[in-house]
Amino acid sequence: MSAKNGKQFNNKKQTMVKDSKFYEKLLNTYLQGSVEAAKTAPITDTKISTATKKAIKHLLKQRKKDTFWDGKIEDTPALTAQYILYMHYMDMVDKEKQKKCVNYLLNIQNENGSWRIYAGDEGDLSYTIHSYFGLKVAGVDPNIPAMKKAKEYILKNGGAEKGNVETRFLLALFGKSSWKRAVPIPLHIVMLGKWFPLSMYNMAYWIRVTLVSMGILYYLKPVKDLGTYCDIDELWLDLKMKKKYTCPKKVKPFSIGNLFYQLSKFAKWLVKVLPKDRMLKKALRWVLEHQDESGDWGGIYPPMMYGSFMLKEMGYDNNSEVIVKAKQAIERFHYVTEDEIMQMSCVSPIWDTAWAIIALNRAGMPYDDSVIQKAKDWLYSKQIWAEGDWKIHAPNAKPGMWAFQHYNDYYPDTDDTAVVLMALQESIKDGKESEIKGFKAGCDWLYNMQNPDGGWAAFERKIDKKFLLKIPLNDLDNYIDPSTPELTGRILELFGRLGFSIDSPFIKKGIESLKVQQEDFGSWDGKWGVNYIYGAFGVLRGLGAIGYNMKEPWVQKCVHWLFSIQNQDGGWG
Repeated sequence: MSAKNGKQFNNKKQTMVKDSKFYEKLLNTYLQGSVEAAKTAPITDTKISTATKKAIKHLLKQRKKDTFWDGKIEDTPALTAQYILYMHYMDMVDKEKQKKCVNYLLNIQNENGSWRIYAGDEGDLSYTIHSYFGLKVAGVDPNIPAMKKAKEYILKNGGAEKGNVETRFLLALFGKSSWKRAVPIPLHIVMLGKWFPLSMYNMAYWIRVTLVSMGILYYLKPVKDLGTYCDIDELWLDLKMKKKYTCPKKVKPFSIGNLFYQLSKFAKWLVKVLPKDRMLKKALRWVLEHQDESGDWGGIYPPMMYGSFMLKEMGYDNNSEVIVKAKQAIERFHYVTEDEIMQMSCVSPIWDTAWAIIALNRAGMPYDDSVIQKAKDWLYSKQIWAEGDWKIHAPNAKPGMWAFQHYNDYYPDTDDTAVVLMALQESIKDGKESEIKGFKAGCDWLYNMQNPDGGWAAFERKIDKKFLLKIPLNDLDNYIDPSTPELTGRILELFGRLGFSIDSPFIKKGIESLKVQQEDFGSWDGKWGVNYIYGAFGVLRGLGAIGYNMKEPWVQKCVHWLFSIQNQDGGWG
């Protein structure tokens, strides 16, 4: 290190220490009761008051176990089709559950024969292939109108050969296309340390926790032969494509994307020639170490399904504890009615409960009401005190945070932690040592999770290498977890409520990141909600809470945009 670089490093380190001391002093001042939290204005309008009382009554009816809230999460119906495939792959077919899954899929099919990603879209090719295949595996007659319409949609939109990376992988697992067509997952490369740019530790957690199990399966290349009754040759425009490896995303000849595609061909060869046994054992150990006690992996459905497939192929039987727990975790994500089962991607009890407390308190329910107190105690009981993968890029951070789901100890997130802390803010006035300790630990974790660019990402720091969006595996452009404006705004709001202002160095960095991320028309792109209104909501509340001058031109630009998109009935869509 040169003298100049050494001096810059030491100056940066001194600034970080100074910032940290400033943060500690101000937070401790708040925790000791010297800073008063902002009060919510009372509701005086009669109509709003009446509507609020009705909303409170409805919200209280939604509680689970008379304690917390956990609403329905709608995702692509293809997850329900994947659950059918899961049952068949694992030789665990429950005919009654399968029937309910079939009912759900047929009832939610789009008019054009497709299945959607989100409510109101006109269909997704890959997830329509999954749904069609899942229904056929379940024994649904391919000649019924629903299946004919689905087939027509698939062929009209390019056939099975246009399916995405996951579609190639699933079809290969069931022998409906060749493993030659699957995109390679070279574990020898992706399991290298964070120092290597293509390491899984530089990829978003939801990719990492799924990729290792899928990588093992790619090395093993198993085929679950269910018979010819569920063949889907009718979905291919050109059957020769079943054995041909092509780039799964559009790339220009002279581009980084095409370079990665050519390298992926080399990766296929690499997987063939490198010794596998040691790598498979290493990968298996990683997967087992990252399974929560509850059986979950990452609190989301895909790694639970692929993890189960992988364990089966690695010699675990269906009665083994890891597979039994994984099955229980998957089925906890079922939304069940009398006639249907919908497979949810995850559950949201922490998020829902925190917002419910905030809403009830702002609507006039005293914080010492038993409803809020029970929910408050439950949230403290869900605080995570174990280290997870976030420690890799945030070595100074210590545990004491929250996840979105019931169980996800390895991958808590900043958004839930911030909202939970806002919900628990009033609790520290009681002076309970354990609650003050928990509250401060959550704040400390958030402080240490700030990205170098000044913003906050959802799960980890420094998962923002944009070149990862170019690799063939990443056809959905979701391999990174960068700072997002609505999360930065939410965390600024929390610290603003705790007495921090624009004088705080880390707050200033957050503001600068928001200026950089603002869209030309004035708002912000909210990644974890829909979408520009959500971004504006998070950012404006954050800026207001820290005492920022809301008359600044760049802030007013967003305000003017919000007025410009207001609906004629006075609301926003």
